[in-house]
Amino acid sequence: MEIKSELDLAAIPVIAPVALGQDGKSYNINADWAASRIAAEMGVEKLIFVTDQDGILDHDKKLLTELDAADLQSLVENGTVSGGMLAKAKTILHAIEHGVTNVHIINGQRPHALVEELFTESGVGTICRRRSRGLGFSSVELTQ
Repeated sequence: MEIKSELDLAAIPVIAPVALGQDGKSYNINADWAASRIAAEMGVEKLIFVTDQDGILDHDKKLLTELDAADLQSLVENGTVSGGMLAKAKTILHAIEHGVTNVHIINGQRPHALVEELFTESGVGTICRRRSRGLGFSSVELTQ
């Protein structure tokens, strides 16, 4: 018998990652890690992180529009990706390693960022894939 859920109705789940500790108190769980694991377990093709950053930057602070997992791992290992983006990069690698096809990072402060990322050829953030369609890094100049 197959159990149907509300997710079968093409809904977008909104999840508050809170856990109960052994002491009975509620604890906040890192939302990026929760999203990565949920996406992998659900077998989704696309995971989108909406943040206050334009995406992953190269060592010259240019936006990398497309990366494959190996490129992202190299950027993590050589210290190019650091600070708050380091944790997000690790969750992206986890998602890709566990079957998520495309992981996007977009700046939610940019008007229409989601529409531009999904419905334009180059997008406005960074897309990470197991294996990139392009050759090497693809970057653009950031404009204010």
